[in-house]
Amino acid sequence: MIEEFGRKYRGRVRRDRGDDTLTITGKRGDIYEYSASELGVMFIPNVKSPRPPKTRMWNKFKLEAVAAGMVLRQDGDAEGALSFDPSNETQCLLAIRIAGVRRKRQLSPEQIAKLVAAGQRALQDRSTPRLQGRSLT
Repeated sequence: MIEEFGRKYRGRVRRDRGDDTLTITGKRGDIYEYSASELGVMFIPNVKSPRPPKTRMWNKFKLEAVAAGMVLRQDGDAEGALSFDPSNETQCLLAIRIAGVRRKRQLSPEQIAKLVAAGQRALQDRSTPRLQGRSLT
């Protein structure tokens, strides 16, 4: 289910070395499989940051998520976890925003054609013989 979510919303799915689970990692948290029918999002801001905890940010996200129909599973002072329905577009986009996931860039067909053409030109330039500062005459 998490792989399908990652493909649909262009998130990088990674396998956690510690417990061998699949997650989509963001700047402020992770998206993971909560159950067979739900995904979860964890909001855990950077604890090594010299700034104070993100209490206001968590409270704002929490209110917005509950209003969108997400279920609050854990609630701390400046961190927490929510579960959501992966078929609900609004909840999915909110979960991506809560976790701070950077989406993979998606190239247009024109951009792909441009890159292919540049690669072919580079290959042609490499195959033509060049003189290394010496003349043959």
